[in-house]
Amino acid sequence: MSNNIHTKLLEIQTGLVVPKEQNNAHLNFKYRNLEDIMKSVKPLLKHVGMSLTLSDKITVIGDRHYVTATSTLTDIGTGQAIECSASA
Repeated sequence: MSNNIHTKLLEIQTGLVVPKEQNNAHLNFKYRNLEDIMKSVKPLLKHVGMSLTLSDKITVIGDRHYVTATSTLTDIGTGQAIECSASA
């Protein structure tokens, strides 16, 4: 198997397990937060030689305000990156 950025991403995705350890007592459900996810993904990133950066920005469209979150996964060896953004 080659060692390109997509192969490394696949290794991270197949190895990542993040249990739902947080509890919302008011609505009675379990969830995982960003800190839980980062704690689990950091060792996998180190293993494959990648970094993950996260950023947020506020976007105003008309009279609505949105938060746009962007994740960038970068291969430390090659500098190749995969970026994903979403707004809510």
